Amino acid sequence: MTTVGYRDIYAVSMAGKVITMISSVFGIAIVALPAGIITAGYMEELNKDK
Repeated sequence: MTTVGYRDIYAVSMAGKVITMISSVFGIAIVALPAGIITAGYMEELNKDK
C-alpha cells in the first residue's frame, strides 16, 4: 500500500520504503500502460472513419 501524503500510514524501515516505492511504480504502470494502449486503439478506430 502507498499513501498520498496525509500522514495516515507510511513506511518507517528501509525495506518498507523500498517495497512501497516498487509497489507504487508497478501500481501506476498497471493502470497507465493499458490506458495508453486502449486510448491509442480507440483513437485509431475514430480516425478510420474520417
